[in-house]
Amino acid sequence: MKVTASYSYSKMIDYANKYWKNPNKDDYRTYGNDCTNFVSQIMKAGGWQIVGPTYASLRKQNTKWFYTIFVDRTSFTWAGAENWYWFATKHSKRTKILSNVYQMEPSDVLQADWDRNGNINHTMFVTKKYNGVPYLTYHTTNTHNKSFKKIYADHRNAWWYAHRT
Repeated sequence: MKVTASYSYSKMIDYANKYWKNPNKDDYRTYGNDCTNFVSQIMKAGGWQIVGPTYASLRKQNTKWFYTIFVDRTSFTWAGAENWYWFATKHSKRTKILSNVYQMEPSDVLQADWDRNGNINHTMFVTKKYNGVPYLTYHTTNTHNKSFKKIYADHRNAWWYAHRT
């Protein structure tokens, strides 16, 4: 069951499917590690509203979530995986942590702490579910519909944070 909100999950999925390979450079810049930036774009396409104001002095606050054309006026929560987690789950409560990755449905978000050091490193978006397995789409390595089983096989020691959006 989805968290009650006026979000368009189909728009989120459409955005992810459209821009997974070729980033939306008309509207957003890309980063070397672009995964959370991409997920923030997906969330905005689906109806997440900016939380500002968009002052440079507020960009480090995990209670804010905003993007501007200026790097120094874009929040850390927009493109930083760990910061996004705190904004989404604790401060805005726009997501709810699930107890199991296999509970995720299309439009949910999966984050990973690859080396279990307490710092979330990566953010992915569920674009489909097939035979009970979530398939994820993400940037940095621009990947589309990769099964969680394959991701898990490559990263057995990671800690996983599954979000209901």
